[in-house]
Amino acid sequence: MSAHLAAADLETLREVATIAIHRAVSEWRTWRPDPDDYPAQLRAPGAAFVTLRRGGRLRGCIGTLDFDEPLVACVAARARAAALHDPRFQAVKRDELDDLTVEISVL
Repeated sequence: MSAHLAAADLETLREVATIAIHRAVSEWRTWRPDPDDYPAQLRAPGAAFVTLRRGGRLRGCIGTLDFDEPLVACVAARARAAALHDPRFQAVKRDELDDLTVEISVL
């Protein structure tokens, strides 16, 4: 599916992931984007992995192979999970947020 997404769509998904991470870490809130606010290609069912890096090193990565929710919702949920629930790492802390790089891999 990523071959069908424009660079602007991928940037939008990075922004969605960043918002989800910031809300989860800073406010302990779960943010769910309203799919109706996004273009059709981001509302379509999709699967993705969200990878977080800090200083070039892996800081979290969570994904799914299931196409059972809108892509934009999938990315938000996986971003939150990568920040808080990757079992290999402690949860991302507020003081790390500005140093994170967010990568989205759409399947």
